[in-house]
Parts: sequence; structure tokens; C-alpha cells
Amino acid sequence: MNQTKQTRQPNQTRQQKTQKKPKNQKTKKQKNKKKTKNIFLHKQ
Repeated sequence: MNQTKQTRQPNQTRQQKTQKKPKNQKTKKQKNKKKTKNIFLHKQ
């Protein structure tokens, strides 16, 4: 039982890392979208 707990922990941290990455990419995309929106407003 102890062994399974030890092997389970690194897996959890690994999953969290992969979950965090897409979130960061999403926020980056949204930031880029906002920038293009501002450019469009300025062009008008």
C-alpha cells in the first residue's frame, strides 16, 4: 500500500503540470486576441 502511494504522488504532480500548461497557452491566446481587438479599434 505504501508503495502505490509513493508511485501515485509523482503522477499527480505530473498531471498538474500538464494541466497548467494548456491554461497558460489559453491566457496567452486571449491576450493576443485583446491586442488585435485594440488594433482594430485604432484602425477604425
